[in-house]
Amino acid sequence: EGCPVCSSLESGYERTLKGFTLLRCAKCSMVYTNMDEASAIKENKDYYTEKGSDGFEKRQDHVDSAWFRAIAKKLSSGKKPGKALDVGCGTGLLLREFKKLGWEVHGADLSSYVQKYADMFGFTLHVGKIEEIDLPENSFDVITGINVIEHIRDPKPFIDKIIKLLKPGGAAYFNVPNYGSLPIRMGFSSFHRNNPPQHMSYYTGRTIRLLFNYSGQASMIEKIGVCSYGIPEMHRLMNYFNKKKKTKKNAASDKQPESRGLAAKTDYESASFFKRLVSNMQIWIYYLAGRPFSLGDKLEVMLVKKTG
Repeated sequence: EGCPVCSSLESGYERTLKGFTLLRCAKCSMVYTNMDEASAIKENKDYYTEKGSDGFEKRQDHVDSAWFRAIAKKLSSGKKPGKALDVGCGTGLLLREFKKLGWEVHGADLSSYVQKYADMFGFTLHVGKIEEIDLPENSFDVITGINVIEHIRDPKPFIDKIIKLLKPGGAAYFNVPNYGSLPIRMGFSSFHRNNPPQHMSYYTGRTIRLLFNYSGQASMIEKIGVCSYGIPEMHRLMNYFNKKKKTKKNAASDKQPESRGLAAKTDYESASFFKRLVSNMQIWIYYLAGRPFSLGDKLEVMLVKKTG
């Protein structure tokens, strides 16, 4: 299918991850898998079902809510509450934070099981690929796509649709794993939760900017900013310690305690002052530590649509 950024058909071998070949574009240096989107969806059949949501729900807690709260506040700064759309909304935690700030909230997701979260947190759900969902142009003040673009084999139609849906002067926010992170550059990355077939595209700061420059709606972008953030391999370490903690808890009791529901365990406001303080410290240390030299774990993209 060619390069997802520049469409060049010339590429060379980059590496193999979990049995899947990654290619590097000879023209723009974008790294991507050698599979088409239909094959990826088939490989990921459990990822887009309620079975696939269980892992997300079990992992999320008030720290995730604190992170989403920070994103919602950043995108709300200097704006009156308007209409927000989260593409790939999943459990809806980001939309819950927007709603607390007075926004009208909409989510889009491939999976119909997300309706239970829409009912739980009170957002309007649109099921399907955003490129195919019938929504009026120029209708949203803010659109977000958290950990979405890396799942898409052909991202330019996705970007075009997002920009069309934004109101003039509206803002969009995306994040993706950073293929230019320090561990990947040094050759010791574990690629924890960053493997094919779930992830199909591997962006650096340069190639994610090129993606937006090559989009059909590039002329409608007023400004765009790209930066890295996050401590590389942090999620792998947290996963390791969480497993150790769970093992100890299971060993201490034959009876598993009943877990709290998603709404309760992710409620930032109901957490103790100490937990909120620690959560905010974790978030800002994690965020700021990955900023220098574009070596962080993730890339964030913020763009503003032209007003004229």
